[in-house]
Amino acid sequence: MGVSEGKSAVYHSHMTQRYNNPTAIVIFGGTGNLAETKLLPTLFDLYTRQMLPDSFVIIGLSRKELSH
Repeated sequence: MGVSEGKSAVYHSHMTQRYNNPTAIVIFGGTGNLAETKLLPTLFDLYTRQMLPDSFVIIGLSRKELSH
């Protein structure tokens, strides 16, 4: 087994564990481009794969109003 295979196996086993601690993520600049194009789609992907805790909230803060 090569070095990259070993790291991948450890990483994969860690990512399949499910944690049930209450968790909150605060996104500063919640209406911005980074949140819209990277952070929120990634969090949604984790949600659809059931890789987020059962008690999970996202709090978005921004100086601008959400326009869409």
